[in-house]
Amino acid sequence: MGRRFILVLIFTILSIGTLYAFEIPSMQFHGGLLWLGNGVEEGGPSPLLRTFGGSMQMFFTRRFFLHPELGFYGTQYQLAADGIKTIPTEIEFANSVWFLSTVLDLQTGMDFQLSSSFSLGFMVFPSFVFRIPLRSWGTCAEVSDESSTCKSTMSSYFYQKARFIYPGVGVYALWKTFDRLGIAVRIKGYIPLFHLWDGEVRADGSRVPFYDQMVISISGGIRYYFK
Repeated sequence: MGRRFILVLIFTILSIGTLYAFEIPSMQFHGGLLWLGNGVEEGGPSPLLRTFGGSMQMFFTRRFFLHPELGFYGTQYQLAADGIKTIPTEIEFANSVWFLSTVLDLQTGMDFQLSSSFSLGFMVFPSFVFRIPLRSWGTCAEVSDESSTCKSTMSSYFYQKARFIYPGVGVYALWKTFDRLGIAVRIKGYIPLFHLWDGEVRADGSRVPFYDQMVISISGGIRYYFK
């Protein structure tokens, strides 16, 4: 009994120490534009989409941070001729599904304070993209046994071969304009590393270009400081 109590006490002390090892000075809300690469001839051109979200800033030291972030964007997709690959399409396409993409980024990086009101930083992170089908058109909206797999085929495609996991990189600039408010500008890139093993090919038999399903976003935001 005594050993168990000591172990629980040690674990509790370590946990409390970990909780107080970082500060949470601010949170941020942002919005911007996102480019989604389509590297095949089918579907629409690479779309430019609106994105928005929020993040919490956690600093472990003066420079080193962790920024968990949740973001959102959406667009329509269609099946390619092979009936498997799912590609962004135009709103006029008859048989399509609109997906909401919920993006979880676990951003870590370094912040460099250049003055009392201006800083620059970079970040690297794993990103998890969860795509949710919300609306269907054409045969994708029908409920017959033959076409009811349209949504499930597209959804399965996004989760097969780890296509929902992206490594990401980004840079930002931050101006603290008031005691409690700052303005941030960011550029982030999401790398479709899964193309190294998913073996996807285009209609002519060539490998899909690496920028297929790549994501690049530019956003601005407001950062609120708690103190």
